[in-house]
Amino acid sequence: MLDYSVLALPKPEPRRKTKARKVRREAGVLQAMRADVFARDIGCRAQFADVGRCLGRLTLAHLRRKSASRGMAPELRHRVDEAIVLCIRHHSLEETHQLRWAYLDDEAKANGPLHWDLA
Repeated sequence: MLDYSVLALPKPEPRRKTKARKVRREAGVLQAMRADVFARDIGCRAQFADVGRCLGRLTLAHLRRKSASRGMAPELRHRVDEAIVLCIRHHSLEETHQLRWAYLDDEAKANGPLHWDLA
């Protein structure tokens, strides 16, 4: 007769524990990246681009769309060279595609200069 206790597999970890671990890891990476970006940019990156005056508090803007980085490791998803600091006004314009940007140095990406244009 077969001993089924030998064949039994341990229960997998509950999804909420796995998800909580992933969220904590991503939060740590995001917090470090946010500090680096705010130290680099100090203020709104669009403020001297002649695209209107800055309004409101500063926010972190990811230059890569969320859907393009979904499922990636946090270290690849939250990168300093793909994020900038924008004020609320310029961030909302950028998200609604009314304010466009382009890298002037493809290797440096957001660490280098950006070209801004109103749509």
